[in-house]
This record gives sequence, structure tokens and C-alpha cells, in this order.
Amino acid sequence: MDIIHKAIEKLDIEKNFDIFNLASGISVSTNQLVNILKGILSSNCQIIYRYNKKNRIKKKVGDIDHIANIKKIKKFFNWKPKYTVTKGLNDLYKKKR
Repeated sequence: MDIIHKAIEKLDIEKNFDIFNLASGISVSTNQLVNILKGILSSNCQIIYRYNKKNRIKKKVGDIDHIANIKKIKKFFNWKPKYTVTKGLNDLYKKKR
């Protein structure tokens, strides 16, 4: 939330608007995300994989890395992420319970 308040203050001063990626800056695959959520929820659900036959890739479907480019927000606000994906999701889950 600290970055949101800082963004509102800075944008109010400059009367300017822009779009920023807000993320940890660390690559997380869909499979890693599912496993993080399974841990937070104490779930023992099984993941069913289908292999990508179309492109003959040996990776499992869903084994795609996701990373948001946060260079712009870091430079504009002189900001660094305080949370990892795991810590952020864990804290969010605890607050919503």
C-alpha cells in the first residue's frame, strides 16, 4: 500500500498519469504460483498436466514464467518491492480470513 499512497501524492503534484507494472520483479511460473497457493491454503489437491503436443515442447502446460517489467516504477518513484509473491499472497490471505 505504501507505493499506492506515494503514487497518488506524486501524480497529484504533477497532474500527470501513467501506467505502471506493480510486481515483485521476480519470475514466477504458473506451476510455482499454484504450489504457493496450495501451501497457503493447506491444500493437497492434485494438479493434472497435459503436455503441449502442438509445439512438441516437453514443458508441462502451465509451466510458463511470468515476470512484469518494473523498471519504470522503480525509476519514477525510487521504489523497491518489499514483498515476494509468497509473502504478499500469504499476508493477503491472512487479512481476508
